[in-house]
Amino acid sequence: MTVPLEKQLAEDAKAYANLGDDEIMRVIETRARLARQRPEEAADIEMATPEAVLERAETIDETAEGIIDDLFAGAGRLVANVEDIAFNMACGDDPEFTPIRRRLAEMISEGASVEDVAGALALAFVSWMGISNAIAAGVAVIIARRFLKGSIDQFCDRWASRRFGSAPA
Repeated sequence: MTVPLEKQLAEDAKAYANLGDDEIMRVIETRARLARQRPEEAADIEMATPEAVLERAETIDETAEGIIDDLFAGAGRLVANVEDIAFNMACGDDPEFTPIRRRLAEMISEGASVEDVAGALALAFVSWMGISNAIAAGVAVIIARRFLKGSIDQFCDRWASRRFGSAPA
């Protein structure tokens, strides 16, 4: 039986929700590095739980990767880049993203959980940005956890404050 993408992403988000932001970043970086080194295992890596990915981290061939100054640098850049686009999707005024803005506003006003909001964000990341499911869910949990409280306007104001130093006028 095929699981609808939105449901699968919500389940992925729940798996990430038990981890701290640094652990999520480590999982994202590890997934990417494992997939680069072992493209034949990419599907298995994509479907693996965050815990299973972290267990496989020790199998990464550091010499094949070259010298990496900071394990989290790649994941941090990815989260920052996705966050820039995601902010515009969720809080901007581009008509293309009206459906996700409406869905988020509805979920937030109904008091949806971080995992559920992260699932909706992850679906947008996969659909509009082409990010892999597992990575999208991790990034979405980080974003939802940081900003989810109150209304969609409060969500966007907190997010803008962090990104720009103050909410845009």
